[in-house]
Amino acid sequence: FVFHGGTSFGFMAGANLDAASGRLEPHVTSYDYDAILTESGELTPKYHACRDVILRHLGRSQALPASISPPPAVLAPRAVRITQHVGLLEALPVLTTCTKVDVQPVPIEFLGEGTGYGFYRFVGTSSSSSS
Repeated sequence: FVFHGGTSFGFMAGANLDAASGRLEPHVTSYDYDAILTESGELTPKYHACRDVILRHLGRSQALPASISPPPAVLAPRAVRITQHVGLLEALPVLTTCTKVDVQPVPIEFLGEGTGYGFYRFVGTSSSSSS
């Protein structure tokens, strides 16, 4: 039973590959899963339904408060202007904490990394014969 929702921050939410179109369909990072409180702490209809069940079993009509807290403040969305950027390949030397040269890909856990991303690069030669 999920009591309170949350969010997977950054790029950890993942995506599914749509086989028909070949496109990635990103997951929403919220994981409320129909919890009784949203990730921002708001009460949901399920909260009130659970509250009603508890009240029926207690045999008292007003034993529990109707609300446990005021609704949280919600900020209005704002536009953000991006003025600088850097490419991933350009930033790799600064971001990289571990490098390994091997003939086969190695899972990042074998490199001492518990979470995060691995960047794999293949440098090789190709032989082609023309007839």
